[in-house]
Amino acid sequence: MEDESFVLNDEQQGVEVEQPTVSDNDSPSSVSSEPASNATDSAKPENDASTVFGSVSYQTHVQDIGWQALVSNGMTAGTTGRAKRVEALKINLLSQDGTPLGNDSISVQSHISGIGWESQPVGNGQTSGTVGQSRAIEAIKLSLSGGLSDSYDIWYRVHSANVGWLGWASNGEPAGTQGYACQIEAIQIEVLPKNAQDAPTRGDAFRDYSQEPPTVSYRSHVSNVGWMGAVADGKTSGVIDSRNAIEALSLSVNWYGRGGSISSRAHVSGVGWQSWSSGAVGTTGQSRSIEAVQFKLNGEISATYGIWYRVYASKLGGWLGWTSNGSPAGSVGKGAAIQGVQILLVEKKRLCSRRYVEPFHWSYGCSKRELAWS
Repeated sequence: MEDESFVLNDEQQGVEVEQPTVSDNDSPSSVSSEPASNATDSAKPENDASTVFGSVSYQTHVQDIGWQALVSNGMTAGTTGRAKRVEALKINLLSQDGTPLGNDSISVQSHISGIGWESQPVGNGQTSGTVGQSRAIEAIKLSLSGGLSDSYDIWYRVHSANVGWLGWASNGEPAGTQGYACQIEAIQIEVLPKNAQDAPTRGDAFRDYSQEPPTVSYRSHVSNVGWMGAVADGKTSGVIDSRNAIEALSLSVNWYGRGGSISSRAHVSGVGWQSWSSGAVGTTGQSRSIEAVQFKLNGEISATYGIWYRVYASKLGGWLGWTSNGSPAGSVGKGAAIQGVQILLVEKKRLCSRRYVEPFHWSYGCSKRELAWS
């Protein structure tokens, strides 16, 4: 649900307005009645003292549509409710007499699917994004330059797939998403005097997947079943309350934009402890059950997170206690197969004085273990 802090007209609210389209090139003025989008020889340099800002107009190149007609001053460019990506964007700052301001009056930079942030921003009337490559713009950053930025703020927000309208950003802040593969579908832009009373309220404008915590996913190969689907973040993998033992395990960690991996090893019936591996552990096709496991994190992720896990062994009464970071979970010498496993990542600074009892059983038995991490 959107939380608007001021009243918008239909176009500003994201209601799709039928717009004429123009030819798929960089000179749409032959169709639109708006001023030409590219700066011309008559363009006034941004730092010209005679320049007085008049308006902002902009247009988007949309999937299956091409260049749409220019819109201006907070109206919606693009579409909503049609799942069509914005592929390119042009913004035109005009003086009060309708002539374009200089190329350096604005900086426009896009985050493009499969590419990332453009290496260099573009200027007034120039194309940001791509045409003919089927790539979505996923985020934008807009800023005014020099003397113009002393007197005005540029505000903008985007409509992202699977999200809807995000909050307003301004003056070079990112708007959209990064790492989620959510295409921008519509854009609104305004240029307002500094400290304008009718300025939008800044909101949740940008979502960066690199700020999300890492996830651990894992799946089990179970006797009489085979490979099961992957689960994540503490959910149960395996078939508990059954005689179907886990025979192999495969783990992976995902932390967008960061580094790290998981090493695993298993104690297998009739084999013993296997070597540490970054791939699957255990066996398949040999009817050998896993009886104990060890997991540990490597690289950047290990400095911030710990890996915690526990196993289910019906012969030992069900779920054993939690353990972490390379300690064994399960049993050795008892012939007790595990039927389930739960694994999660815990940020170290958030874990303090938690107690985990009986994570492991040796053949000669084990007293209760109390683990504390503070």
